[in-house]
Amino acid sequence: MRARSRPYIIALACICLVICIMLVVPYLQQSREQAELSSEIDIYNGVLGKRLEGNDILPAKLEEAEAELLAMQNSFAVELSGTAILKAVLEAATQSEVDVLSASTGAVGEMEVGESTYTVSSIDLEAKGSYAQLLAFLGRLEQGTLEALVLEEVSMVEDAESFVAQITFSVYSLSLSPQEPSPPAPADSQ
Repeated sequence: MRARSRPYIIALACICLVICIMLVVPYLQQSREQAELSSEIDIYNGVLGKRLEGNDILPAKLEEAEAELLAMQNSFAVELSGTAILKAVLEAATQSEVDVLSASTGAVGEMEVGESTYTVSSIDLEAKGSYAQLLAFLGRLEQGTLEALVLEEVSMVEDAESFVAQITFSVYSLSLSPQEPSPPAPADSQ
């Protein structure tokens, strides 16, 4: 009986071996794929983790940018009148030893930038002095109390003893709505 059962045992062992191979090979393939997927998941989690860490600093950056914007807005003069602008121009002319022959305020308009509204005043003036005095005058205008002054056009003509300059510039000032508190006015520089 042992001889007869031997082929059955061998056949049964072969069947078991085939079944084991059929189960083990896919398991080994799946474990390799799982290792690859696990590695990719780790990479994606690392990238997402870095992005999430970066999101933590975004509110701080936004707060910093808003503070800088407020500081810039506060650097603008508030609601300047034509008289205040001409006073600042005449002070710069006196300091530069330049004679202002004529000065006039031109059109006044408004310009919206973001949530703020700015008043734009146009000024035309004619000044007389030496070339160096006129350059000093222009420098004082740009560096003076009118921080948001933009020179639009400058032309100089030489006469017998000096130069005459035709100057056009714009001054931007922050317009406040009635609800907003007024920021401190810029100090006069002398």
